[in-house]
Amino acid sequence: MHYYPVSVAFTTECATNNQGEMHMKQRSIRVRLLAFGAVAVLGLAACGGGNDAADEAATDDATEETVAEEVVTGVGNDCTAGKTLVEGKLTIGTGNPAYEPWVVGDAPESKEGFEAAVAYGVAAEMGFSDENVVWVRTGFDEAIQPGAKNFDFNLQQFSITEERKANVTFSDPYYSTNQALVGFADSPVATATKVSELKDSEIQRIQTMYQEKLTRVLEDIRVVSEERDRLQQEYSERVKEARGVERAACRVEAEEAVRVLEKEREVLAGKCA
Repeated sequence: MHYYPVSVAFTTECATNNQGEMHMKQRSIRVRLLAFGAVAVLGLAACGGGNDAADEAATDDATEETVAEEVVTGVGNDCTAGKTLVEGKLTIGTGNPAYEPWVVGDAPESKEGFEAAVAYGVAAEMGFSDENVVWVRTGFDEAIQPGAKNFDFNLQQFSITEERKANVTFSDPYYSTNQALVGFADSPVATATKVSELKDSEIQRIQTMYQEKLTRVLEDIRVVSEERDRLQQEYSERVKEARGVERAACRVEAEEAVRVLEKEREVLAGKCA
């Protein structure tokens, strides 16, 4: 039996097919192999004479043997041999943390969430069983920087840009979304077809208002930071001054104690003379 991978390249060349095929990917390898076994049964029955019961038993044994062999293996196929970081394992990178709805509960091994399901679907098409899928965590920017990686491919909602293509290889997009502006039919922007036409609109006014508020907040933060630094400096100087006064007082006290001892020594010396 042969497995045919989806359009996937290893390291940073992993890809997926369309969403319809993703549903197929979530079937377990065991189900696929049992289905193949059923086809084999039909083929053997068609070849036919002899003892039907014996033939059926032999076919069942062969099917179970095939299932057991493939399920235990689950370490990839001819196309993946020698191409993964760890032979027999598929190492997949995800975020740290991984956010919903892409990964539910920050637990990609649960297969819950869009990217978690896609990952296991791709792994199954490549011939890897669930236990041979290894997850590693990376930062978003870290994953698309040049250099050696600790994963075979990484799923983190990367937008495909020319700049990023210079450092990594992208698969075909597995999810695409459109951005849109929604407004009332009688809104001044109802007929707008490009962003530049919004410059005199309410949207631009709101954007400007928030920009001004942000500028004021940043200025307040600057003033507070300067005041904090001034108070910290003043505190440090006062502590230093207090310690100097304390040392001076201790020195005076010690000198006085020495004078008292000297006087007592002179008195004792006079008595002994």
